[in-house]
Amino acid sequence: MFTKQALNMVLVLVMIMTLCTSSLFAANVGMGSYTEYLPAGEEHPPETIYKTTNLTGAVPTNSWESSILWEQYSQPIFSHPLTFKAVESGLEIGTPRLGGGGIAYFGSHIADITLENSSMATAVDARADKITDWTTDVLMADGSNNIKATLVKGSPYVYATFAGGNPVLEFRESPVIFYGGSNSQYLGITIGGVSYGLFAPAGSTWNGIGTTRLTCNLPTGRNYVSIATLPDNSVSTLNYFKDHAYAFVTDTKVSWHYDENSSQLITNFDLTTSVKEGSNSNTIMALYPHQWRNNSLISPLGYSYNTLRGTMKTVAGTSFQTRYTYNGVLPSFPDVADLSNPGSFDANTLSGYLNELANEEFTGSGNTYWLGKTLGKIASALPLAEQVNNGTVASTLENRLRSTLEDWFTASSGESQNLFYYDNNWGTLIGYPDSYYTADQLNDHHFHYAYFIHAAAQIALRDSYWASDSQWGGMVKKVIKDFANWDRNDNQFPFLRSFDPYEGHSWASGHAQFADGNNQESSSEGINAAQAIILWGEATNNTEIRDLGIYLYTTASEAIHNYWFDSYGDVFNPAYGHEIASMVWGAKYSHEIWWAGGDEEVHGINLLPMTVASIHLAKHPNAIKVNYDEMVAENGGDPDTWADIHYMAYALYDPSTALNKWSDAIIPEAGESKAHTYHWLHSLNTMGTPDFTVTADTPLYGVFDNNGIKTYIAYNASNLWKTVNFSDGTTLDVAPYAMGISGVTTPPPSTDNHLIPGKIEAEDYDNMSGIDTESCSEGGENVGWIEVGDWMDYTVDVETAGTYTVEYRVASPQDTGEIELQSNGDVLATTAIPNTGDWQAWTTVTVEVDLTAGEQTLRLYASGQQFNINWVKFTLQSVPEPTADHGVEYISEAEALFWVKDGGSSGQDNGWIIVYIGDDASTDLHSKPGYYMTYNSSLDRWEYTKNDMHHNGGEPWEYQFNLTGAIGDEYLYTH
Repeated sequence: MFTKQALNMVLVLVMIMTLCTSSLFAANVGMGSYTEYLPAGEEHPPETIYKTTNLTGAVPTNSWESSILWEQYSQPIFSHPLTFKAVESGLEIGTPRLGGGGIAYFGSHIADITLENSSMATAVDARADKITDWTTDVLMADGSNNIKATLVKGSPYVYATFAGGNPVLEFRESPVIFYGGSNSQYLGITIGGVSYGLFAPAGSTWNGIGTTRLTCNLPTGRNYVSIATLPDNSVSTLNYFKDHAYAFVTDTKVSWHYDENSSQLITNFDLTTSVKEGSNSNTIMALYPHQWRNNSLISPLGYSYNTLRGTMKTVAGTSFQTRYTYNGVLPSFPDVADLSNPGSFDANTLSGYLNELANEEFTGSGNTYWLGKTLGKIASALPLAEQVNNGTVASTLENRLRSTLEDWFTASSGESQNLFYYDNNWGTLIGYPDSYYTADQLNDHHFHYAYFIHAAAQIALRDSYWASDSQWGGMVKKVIKDFANWDRNDNQFPFLRSFDPYEGHSWASGHAQFADGNNQESSSEGINAAQAIILWGEATNNTEIRDLGIYLYTTASEAIHNYWFDSYGDVFNPAYGHEIASMVWGAKYSHEIWWAGGDEEVHGINLLPMTVASIHLAKHPNAIKVNYDEMVAENGGDPDTWADIHYMAYALYDPSTALNKWSDAIIPEAGESKAHTYHWLHSLNTMGTPDFTVTADTPLYGVFDNNGIKTYIAYNASNLWKTVNFSDGTTLDVAPYAMGISGVTTPPPSTDNHLIPGKIEAEDYDNMSGIDTESCSEGGENVGWIEVGDWMDYTVDVETAGTYTVEYRVASPQDTGEIELQSNGDVLATTAIPNTGDWQAWTTVTVEVDLTAGEQTLRLYASGQQFNINWVKFTLQSVPEPTADHGVEYISEAEALFWVKDGGSSGQDNGWIIVYIGDDASTDLHSKPGYYMTYNSSLDRWEYTKNDMHHNGGEPWEYQFNLTGAIGDEYLYTH
């Protein structure tokens, strides 16, 4: 029995544990959080991971070798040109025989050789012992006896070491030995028409020559062999491969650099080797077509392999490099309604479609994929609502993105939906509700989370404060890192989980537990992930993340054109019989999808979602037409479903035909909207198709050509004006946070400047950085979420130069706020914000400043933080006494205010002025035009503003005044 005292102690402990559990439920990241406790009733990846203690940190998944980690042995593993499979007896090694046709063309695993240990009848399991960027060490053991094999993507070699026994090679049929014998260090063999080199240490011998089972007797102190698939069975080839067979690959590393000036992506592939014998540290690498094509930086050997990915050419060494042109992405297509070319959209029609979208039911809930697609649809439409000045829809769409992301980026105690869970065992972030096995199999994270990142990027382009790490940016980066971790020092997530740096594209399956290896269906959703990362990086001024996105986007584009669309015509075997691959596997490319969809979906799955990043498809425009034509032939006509997706893609080939095919009766694909399709088709019909011959020195850009008329576009995500230089010599000056378009003034000239004296609502800024707005207790909205460095710009017209009282209506529960008032970059005054007790407890603080007359930009700059502001008011207190009886207030080279203190005898009704601008004062003033002046009673002077002056080049400028029309009454003022 418990005593009363003991019972009380138990209750206290329970309360403490409850409080601790509640506080530990969420791991906070800025304003967001994720849970480290599995939500009730949800699936999660298996507890058992087949890895050794050497493999620490987050577990790499979604790769070509991933089945090693998920099951006792493995499924076939496709490294090209070799294949492998871990089985009870050892490691199967093969070279695929190509064949098939119709629904798929195959390069399946065939076990030519099974590598075993003479002292190990069966391995307990196969475990990943080490994983680098494109290698995997597989350990198969039974007690102290083991085989450890290094599998290398793109290598003709497999490297193996043995403990407790000798290498045994079991063949599926008796091999033909074309070189060597029992006492040879190395052998050349052929099995089923495929040749291999078997390379042992010096001093080794072989038992079983002429049978299906060879044992290599290793010399003392040497425990290794390497095996290579050979391009042919010549002895010279065997010897060349022998010379490189003892440089065992121990590490691989990819690195990239985006050269902004040349718009080039440079990728380095570096290998580390350990020389087992001899002095040659170089290995042989087989390069995929996307790596060797148009690559003057490599010198291919005379050896190549015919593989499922086309011809793989070889190079020798420990590194190679690729260079690709990055052709830019944009947050959206620009407003082309003002361009001179015909076919631009109708703003009222577009606004109507946007109203329909805003009226669609929206809850912010759903699984990560289908909610994600909705977020993507909204994110693509938001810029369009702003273009047509539909503020109501723009506000609705942006608020939906904000509220949904903030909900999902926050985990609360007891919550099991609309949150992210971190699985420490695997090192992965899982969103719930999950879908398509994103939780228990870790599938498709890059597909699903891309939509979240794109939505976040659109907010970040409008609100840098929201995107800061202290707010919601920290969670956005966590989500990116889950599938595309760029930081090798961050062990919370594996490096580039979903992306295969050697094969150049992503993999969708987390486990790759298929006889055909890993797979990826929607390569376009991989592109969507990359473009979202680019936008996020640029919007948050994080060049490391931006360049990660550029690397993923540019590299994947090259792979997609090679392996999904066969744009060069040298990858697909004619027996396949199709123009595109809807799905690419380690061991096949196929004309099918994961569900029983129609031909439109088979041909459309690698198109959606259509974002401006989709323009990369137009690098090979004929491939777009071929895809569409085959779809029409198979479907028996134009598409019945996903028609909007197909027409949007076709517009990259032929905009006018695509526009004519589309109608608003078409039901949009789930991730599309009529508004976006309408805008897309009309934009391309106006601008023309992408021109990839011209690059720019900024990451967010595009160039289009309509029958020789080029449109140059660039987006400036910074807070300073940017001059963008295009490679053909064109330049474009782009305003902060704005889209620049050739032929269109950017930003549009303001027709609604704020007048001073007067009151300006804080939320009526022209540009801003970092702030946000909210409902104000005094009515309307106020500006808030202000941190140091945030600012708002207001274009104003100061009617009269003088001293002004500036009133700020402010509120804050802190005493850390401070405002700098700046005019055209000059600090006029600094004002401290007091602690008012609450974010909506308002007070007015004042300061006096001197303002010059005329148009200027006033900036409210936060030199302190944590305050709200509702409005600012300017009241004229005094004007400076003129220091002369006449003068000129310079406004610009084309505009000046002329004034005279003494109006002379002319009176207020007939005062006039003659203005002469030049370098010669000896001019007959009667030949110059006269301008009537007006009387400014507050300054007690006569004034005239001339706004069309033209300086003829002389210095100084001279202004001559005549108030009565008599030459003798003139004044002369030199500027």
